[in-house]
Amino acid sequence: MEVSVLAFTGMTLSLTAGIFLPLFIDTKNERGSLIALMPAIVAVMFAGMLMGTSMQRPTMLLGGRMVLDPLSVTLGLITIFVAALVLLASSEFARGRDTASSFYSISYMAILGSILVIFTSSISIFVASWILMSVASYVLAAIEKSKISADAALKYAIMGGASTVFLIMWIGTVPYLSGDVLLAGGNSFSVPLVATAAALMLVLAVGFKAGAFPFHAWLPDVYSNINGTIVALLTGVVKVAAFAGAVRMLVYTLVPPGAVESLVALLGLLSVATMTYGNIAALSAKNIQRIMAYSSIAHVGYLLLGVTALSFALKTGGFTHGLVLFATAAIAVHLIAYAFSKPGVFLLTSLPGAQSLESLKGLYSSDRVLAFSLTVIVMSLLGMPPLAGFWGKLYLFQSIIPVSTALLVIAIVNSGISSFYYARIVRELYQEPADGEAVINVPPAIRVPVIIFAVASILLGLGIMTTLFNQLAIMMP
Repeated sequence: MEVSVLAFTGMTLSLTAGIFLPLFIDTKNERGSLIALMPAIVAVMFAGMLMGTSMQRPTMLLGGRMVLDPLSVTLGLITIFVAALVLLASSEFARGRDTASSFYSISYMAILGSILVIFTSSISIFVASWILMSVASYVLAAIEKSKISADAALKYAIMGGASTVFLIMWIGTVPYLSGDVLLAGGNSFSVPLVATAAALMLVLAVGFKAGAFPFHAWLPDVYSNINGTIVALLTGVVKVAAFAGAVRMLVYTLVPPGAVESLVALLGLLSVATMTYGNIAALSAKNIQRIMAYSSIAHVGYLLLGVTALSFALKTGGFTHGLVLFATAAIAVHLIAYAFSKPGVFLLTSLPGAQSLESLKGLYSSDRVLAFSLTVIVMSLLGMPPLAGFWGKLYLFQSIIPVSTALLVIAIVNSGISSFYYARIVRELYQEPADGEAVINVPPAIRVPVIIFAVASILLGLGIMTTLFNQLAIMMP
């Protein structure tokens, strides 16, 4: 058996074991939480082995249904690594809860579904994994069993249902006519208009799932009304996987007929509306989780720039167009930077009383390393050089230049607008609290992952990200 096959099998079996292991141990205490973390650690090891063997020699498994190329193995490793850090921090959330075992089990369901979405080129596996990932997400959102979390989960489930509807509509068009494995033969139905309609359905599906404008209404309420630990998992794992998997399926959907001009224009407008709404709405928010929710919407807008460039390249030159690889790698780099930044902020807000901006006051005086780490994370989200987020925005902005310089200017202006609300967060970190005002106490289980996220954002920005960019590529049909 090849090493890549062994590594992929070990990774998926480890995550599957993680679904059942918490049901047989007491995860309400620290020891049980550490045991529940073991499958994720083993999966990270197998994912690292997979990346080491598949970057230079991409392979296919199960008759082409699972694709081990640089894009999938890199995002797969990052996703599992981020998930492991979130699960480490979740010991604070799970402690003493009757639903602790269910939380870990359902979390592994979401992680397994996310990984399969990233790796597959099969319609049936993609849809089944998408549903597994989605249903697990809805349950996680409601697992606190409070009225406010139940309301948020209901909104999430309703919008997720709409996402699945558009996914089924995507299946009912071009991909369905090409067989289950899109990679094997590509799209055999050579009518560009129909292929474009299928691509649009797929974009709408991920738009509902990720919170693109005007399908965003659920996201601020969900992200600000449930525990930050759960949000960290949803945004750093589920959203990243959904976007990455949808990009692969979008590329396969548009071969060989390519997109038509209307799809490119629509994607450009969707990108502008999403990033502009997210950034402007965040300016008036005072709750950190709500600010980060609107920030997430804005980042979806930036990612849609890459999708616009990708569609433009497929329309003009097909897979021979160099912009296809560039735009795909740009999206992947931004997703990596996002995965190492956004969860860190939400993990901090999972602490009691740490949701308002004022709660950050005094953190620099009490814990300078943590305050600096949060500064790095927030600045990476802003796109400050030389952090990881800078390269994500740089490559996305470069990818849109052949399409429209107006889109580039709008994106740069939006990035400038975002600096105002990111600066508000950083400023509070270095403010002294008022007399008698308590400073939040961050336990090691949360402190360590936040610091790791910051270190990763620095190291990736100082050379690793540019090396990864040159390696990332999607396996072509």
